Amino acid sequence: MMYGYGYGGWWMLFGPVVGLALLGLLVWVLVRLVQPARPAASPGPDAREILDRRYAAGEIDDQAYAQMSAKLTARHP
Repeated sequence: MMYGYGYGGWWMLFGPVVGLALLGLLVWVLVRLVQPARPAASPGPDAREILDRRYAAGEIDDQAYAQMSAKLTARHP
């Protein structure tokens, strides 16, 4: 009989669980440090650039370009 010496019961499970949690945390930190930083996603073209490209490609005519350009200018002075 041990009469209170040592740990028993649930404490026997607590140590390995904490150990695994710390090991997982250590692995996660190492992966984050080694992994190269991802560059921020660059924003796509704005509405004016898309309109200019469509006009340059001949997808829209002069009148449609002028109307859409006026709407964009009114919306974003």
